[in-house]
Amino acid sequence: MNNFSPMVKLSGILLLIGLVIFGMLAIVLITFVIVRTTSPSPTQADILFPTTVLEASVTPALATAFPPTQTSAPPTLEPLPSDTALPEDTLPVGGQTIQPAADFLAEYFTLINSRDYTATWAKLSGKYKTAHNPDGYGPYVNFWDSVDRVDVLTPDVVYQKTDTAKVSARLNLAYKSGNNGSQLVTFELIPDDQGASWLIDDSY
Repeated sequence: MNNFSPMVKLSGILLLIGLVIFGMLAIVLITFVIVRTTSPSPTQADILFPTTVLEASVTPALATAFPPTQTSAPPTLEPLPSDTALPEDTLPVGGQTIQPAADFLAEYFTLINSRDYTATWAKLSGKYKTAHNPDGYGPYVNFWDSVDRVDVLTPDVVYQKTDTAKVSARLNLAYKSGNNGSQLVTFELIPDDQGASWLIDDSY
C-alpha cells in the first residue's frame, strides 16, 4: 500500500516538469511586457525620416544650394596707372601729344597736290633722303611735278608708339601724261625735332 504504481509516478513527474516550464514562460512574458511598456514607441516621423538618412543626404544638399554668407570685406580695387588711358595715336613725345600717323600721311599728300614741295621735303628724314633721293631736292620736285594728283585710299595704322609708327595706304597716282598707277605703300615714321609730328623715315 506504501508503493505507488509506476503510472502514477510518471504522471507526477510530467506534471512537475510542466509546472516548471510554465513558470519560466510566465517570467519571460512578464519581463517582455515590462520592457515594452517602459520603452517609447517609434513615432511616424521616426519611421519616415530616420535621423541618419537626413544627416547623410539632406544636409549636404542644403549646404551646396545655400553656401555660408561671406562676412569678409570686399577686395580693394587698385587705381589704374594714369598713363594707360591714352590711346596709341595720341601718345606723348617730348611732353606733348604727337599728331596721329594717319593724319600726317594725309597732310603730306595734300601738300604734294598743292605743289608745296618745300614743306613736303622737310617732312622726309635724312635717312629717307639719302636712300630714296640721293640726287637731292631737284629730282624729287621733277618726279612729283609729273604727277597731276595723288589720292590716298584706306590708310591703315599698323602701329603707333612714342618713337615710331607704321602706316600702310593705297596710293592712286594720276600722271600728267594720262597714265594712272596704283600701289600699296607702307611708310615708317619717326618723330620730328619738335616731337609734335612725324618724318617719313622709309617707304616700301
